[in-house]
Amino acid sequence: NFKEKKFFVENYDKIKFFGSIILFILYIVALDIIGFLFASIIFITLFNILFDPVRNKKSTINSVIISVVASVVLWYTFGYVFNITLP
Repeated sequence: NFKEKKFFVENYDKIKFFGSIILFILYIVALDIIGFLFASIIFITLFNILFDPVRNKKSTINSVIISVVASVVLWYTFGYVFNITLP
């Protein structure tokens, strides 16, 4: 029955939901200001920290490493392998 369906589950994590929306909007704005590479590194790190169930020094360092490696690989792949410029 469609009438019994709800868009949000009860007791959803409002911080993660609204934090994701705010981070995504800020990421789009930051792309024009600081460019793809630095904006991606910053915001992937922030997304990882937001969704990380354990917040400690090791997990934060892992988040930074993951975001740097992923961003640089994407930037290099699109910029130099496929010759597509990113913002």
